[in-house]
Amino acid sequence: MPSSSLSPETMERLSRFVGKYLGLHFPVERHKDLLRGVARAAVELGRNGPEALVEEILAGRANRHVLDNLAGQLTIGETYFFRDKRLLDLLREEVLPGLLRRASREGRPLRIWSAGCCTGEEPYTVAILLKELMRGATQVPVSILATDLNPRFLDKAQRAIYRQWSFRATPSRIRNAWFRSLPDEVWELSPDIRSMVSLACLNLAVDAYPALENRTNAQDLILCRNVLMYFSPQLGQKVVTKLHGCLVDGGLLVVGPSEGSLVTSSGLFSVDLNERGILYCRESCRIGQPAPNITSMPEPTEPDLAGPPALPVQDSLPAAGLLDRKAAGEASLIEQALHEARAAVERGCYAEAGERLASVDRSGLSPAQSGLLANLTARMLAGSGDLALAERTCREAIAADKMHAAHHYLLAVILQELRRLKEAVEALQKALYLEPGFLLAHFSLGLLLKELGREQESRRSLKNALAGLQGLDREGIVPESEGMTAGRITEIIQAMIG
Repeated sequence: MPSSSLSPETMERLSRFVGKYLGLHFPVERHKDLLRGVARAAVELGRNGPEALVEEILAGRANRHVLDNLAGQLTIGETYFFRDKRLLDLLREEVLPGLLRRASREGRPLRIWSAGCCTGEEPYTVAILLKELMRGATQVPVSILATDLNPRFLDKAQRAIYRQWSFRATPSRIRNAWFRSLPDEVWELSPDIRSMVSLACLNLAVDAYPALENRTNAQDLILCRNVLMYFSPQLGQKVVTKLHGCLVDGGLLVVGPSEGSLVTSSGLFSVDLNERGILYCRESCRIGQPAPNITSMPEPTEPDLAGPPALPVQDSLPAAGLLDRKAAGEASLIEQALHEARAAVERGCYAEAGERLASVDRSGLSPAQSGLLANLTARMLAGSGDLALAERTCREAIAADKMHAAHHYLLAVILQELRRLKEAVEALQKALYLEPGFLLAHFSLGLLLKELGREQESRRSLKNALAGLQGLDREGIVPESEGMTAGRITEIIQAMIG
């Protein structure tokens, strides 16, 4: 235990700060763990003891690099390939073959999300399992999303070079088949496996999901093991509710052994008991059944920190003419149905959204209303995994209202999901031509160009987004961002461009 002059009051303020900005729960009984993490971060950052670092944090002077380092010290970065053999056997022998058959039958990609992926061993293990299962069989497109809040972990996952300790539970056959030996006793993962996994920075405590924009929608399987234990019970329930919305009907959630009570107490999942692991299956979300109501769940208590109070968060639908929620109560029946459909899409209740959209009388709609109806229908379809029909419907939105930048932006997101990346770039460029200040289009274009290897153009787009964000309230929600604040997007961009 490091020696420290930090008072209990200061530790409580630090605990609340970490809870709000990193989503990590450190009650009084875990303040010693919190102090140990701060002390390690202070050493790595070259600060003169934990007191100096805590003062910097609570005074609001800590930048993203400092907070990322602290997050890395407060979370367990310990993982390895083929961890938990019993669960992996269950995935290999029953779960993944069943999910592959269903995806093939429905003519769509298999979608898997490793939430809290650390340095990448878990999602890459799943990719190896799938690669071996599909040998000689009908090929099903596979999308594996891997997210973590710590950019340092993601950097290591991106490099995909591991030391022997990461293979302590890995059969030598697997290591020899899918890794290349390098000098200094390190191993590099095969490009075939790396290409199956998309890495992204996402904080389960504060970021928006399910969202088509960050690919957290329409998942068949979510692995979120030993992540919920870091959250308060209140925040853990909220995260479970949001994860429910990220799954297709019948989709499966896997959590750590100590986290099951959070899932079962939500009432949103049925439980599949198996001697090799417990699976939680998403129940359908339809009108007349209890639906996950994310917005009504209480937020974690915010700390009383230095600095001016934040301005109210924007509470409206996307810019450029879409329906204002504050006016929804006084709007027409058509607008009310569209408003309710949007709310259902945001909760991941796509069947409910479809029923609301089907109730709209299409006769006499204005071009803007027709475009909005098609836009929401496309979002509902894409969210439920029907990307081909979502694309056609989004093009109907563009045909109805060609000058609406948000429709072109949505088309770009769908095209990116379909891996038609060059077409997605063109759609984003059209959105920016129509609305040069469209921050999310600049941001998305930067991410897409980076994926295409066009680094210089990517940095230019990301800097354009960053310049536009600097004039906004950090706590305000950016239009079309599915709930992401200006501050959060700023942090992501700064971590990417340094």
